[in-house]
Amino acid sequence: MGSPPKFVLFDFWETIFGFLSEEALDTVRKERISLFASLLDAEESEVEQAFVESVGILDSWRKSTGMEFTVEELVMEMLKRLNKGMEFLPSLSHLYIEVVFRHLPGPLEGAKELLEALRDSKTSTAIVSNTIHGPIERRLLRLYGFEDLFDALVFSSEVGLRKPRIEIFQAAIDMLGADKGQTVHVGDNLEADVEGALAAGLSALHINYGEGTPFTHPKVMGAKDLFEAREALWV
Repeated sequence: MGSPPKFVLFDFWETIFGFLSEEALDTVRKERISLFASLLDAEESEVEQAFVESVGILDSWRKSTGMEFTVEELVMEMLKRLNKGMEFLPSLSHLYIEVVFRHLPGPLEGAKELLEALRDSKTSTAIVSNTIHGPIERRLLRLYGFEDLFDALVFSSEVGLRKPRIEIFQAAIDMLGADKGQTVHVGDNLEADVEGALAAGLSALHINYGEGTPFTHPKVMGAKDLFEAREALWV
């Protein structure tokens, strides 16, 4: 049997914690728009149009730059389009997070056992996540007792850069004091997690979750779930 790596980085959504289903996403969108419209004393259709346009503009910007926006910046863009004052910013940002939070699923099966095994093996761990709402991830980690299982947390909304930019991986490496040659990044997205990690000089483990697509990347390990990932990491 081999030995576990000294440093392991993890993606968050659909790697350690589940994300919203399409049905839940639709519910969240409707609830959010309704609450926004009520607070702003505006028509729901008007708020929805401004919100969708704001998301589209900011999403195009981040795709072209590899940078990240925040919930607050999204809400600010929407308010500008609605010609509403920035005094609404704190309340709307809070509503955005609360509506998402109450529909989120918890950790994926096997996540806590894997992280506890890594901790017991003296492996240092970190989250490296693309997200516009780092506070949600931090809150989930506290709620489910995961906070102490990580030595560092790196969220794109807080560092301003997204995977696959190598700088966001480097931020985690620096926080851990890690050796890249002894570091594995675990994630479900081939471009952001696998290609990004390899470009940053790390090894990678691709979590597939039985989507039916083969593991064709010649330089990475593959696993269909976190139980297989645990075997691949030798813990």
